[in-house]
Amino acid sequence: MQARSSAPEHGCRWGGVARGVDELRAQLGRTSAGPRPWAAGARSERATGVLLEALEPRGFAVVQLDDHLVVGPTGVWLVGSRDFPYPLSVGHRGGLWTGWYPVSDVLDEAHRGAAAVARVLETPVEPVVAVHSATVPGRHLVRNGVHVVDATRALLPLLRDRPATLDADEVARLTTLAPGAYGATNGRRRAGASG
Repeated sequence: MQARSSAPEHGCRWGGVARGVDELRAQLGRTSAGPRPWAAGARSERATGVLLEALEPRGFAVVQLDDHLVVGPTGVWLVGSRDFPYPLSVGHRGGLWTGWYPVSDVLDEAHRGAAAVARVLETPVEPVVAVHSATVPGRHLVRNGVHVVDATRALLPLLRDRPATLDADEVARLTTLAPGAYGATNGRRRAGASG
């Protein structure tokens, strides 16, 4: 009598499961890579722009780079808009998370972008991540030098209610330099831009 193997003839018995997992990953990859995340991000960018318009009568200038560059009496701010799938939380070691996923790459990107713009403008730039789709603990927190704020409740007070550090002439000077910072946040520079 010949022993029968419990494995299918064409590979191991887990082959079907593995193929199913691979197919599911491929479908999820196609879903997340499609236009939907881009559209949500664009909506958030527009919503941030509308919020920031309220600062203009108070002596602020808002320049759309890859993110929003805000120059005003309280300083220079680079405001990026983000959507997260889950509420933000602070981990036991102080890290910022959305669900089971760390947000450290977003904070690093915001910090690098502000540093790049600061080099072009030759003045300090504070990075801000304005969150539209998820709860931010306390509405405003600072992690790794980056302000993370609830966009609708904490963004304007953060930018508006700080002590003044720039006068109107300095705001005007930095605003004229701002277009030269286009692309500094992602490595692209407009042709003819100085710096």
